[in-house]
Amino acid sequence: MQPLRRTSGMVKRMPHFFRSQLPEGEEEGHGKAVAQLYGYPNAECPTNLWMCFPMTKLEYAQALRIWTIAWPSLTSVSRATPPNGVQFLAYHRLRRGRMGIHRDNNPGNVVLNLVNGSDRPWGDNPRVGGSENSQVRGSSVMVFSRGRPMRLTLRYATPDRDVTQNRKYYVTSPSFQMRMEDGWVTILDAVDDMMMVHEVDWDDEDGCETDVRFAWVYRWLGVTHDYYVQGCTVRRTREMMNTVVRPANESNSYLDREMIFSQQIKSDDVDKWLQVELR
Repeated sequence: MQPLRRTSGMVKRMPHFFRSQLPEGEEEGHGKAVAQLYGYPNAECPTNLWMCFPMTKLEYAQALRIWTIAWPSLTSVSRATPPNGVQFLAYHRLRRGRMGIHRDNNPGNVVLNLVNGSDRPWGDNPRVGGSENSQVRGSSVMVFSRGRPMRLTLRYATPDRDVTQNRKYYVTSPSFQMRMEDGWVTILDAVDDMMMVHEVDWDDEDGCETDVRFAWVYRWLGVTHDYYVQGCTVRRTREMMNTVVRPANESNSYLDREMIFSQQIKSDDVDKWLQVELR
């Protein structure tokens, strides 16, 4: 099951009243108060449940501190500015919280494009729920972990099969596995996401059912959306309204109470944890 999460992003435009230029019913939010934020969408979450909160001062303070520490290991894109988006993830072993196999920002044919000599193998940003994925091309992903360690696994294509092979044939090697320990900062390079898929799961060799891990996942985002001031859900455009998001499997379905509960992590709670971290 996916971890509980809370998404925050920098504000590009302060709260204002949205005025639609389309006929009534073709997009949402006419006359309602919205704010324009850099938010990171979830591919398996229906767009009517996309949420993003304004990034707090303490969230940005921690982002700036971690960015300063990690700067030598970041890509040139991520060295230019601090990250402008963060997801707070809460993994509970009792809930079987984990992150399944996926790529963050690359379509499945990116490896084939590389083999064919394309000078722009990644193509355009993939579409997620009727919207362009917001992560900036060539940027890193920083993950700050607290709590019980979990295992990060990077898998790569089997060399003796076609590069378009199904992910079930991807190789799992101890050389591409690591424990995300308490207090560690893990950096995923853009090329890692192009060439490999990754997942995060509990290590069954130790631990107990009460284990919990918190992770702050920092990204560099280039696409904004309007989010309602009341409720912080996304204001859906016409394309988003006409796109049906289907969960990859039943265990990852967001069409249940877990998705609603995942949005109950309040700004004040996150700030209290960050105050402890920043001392």
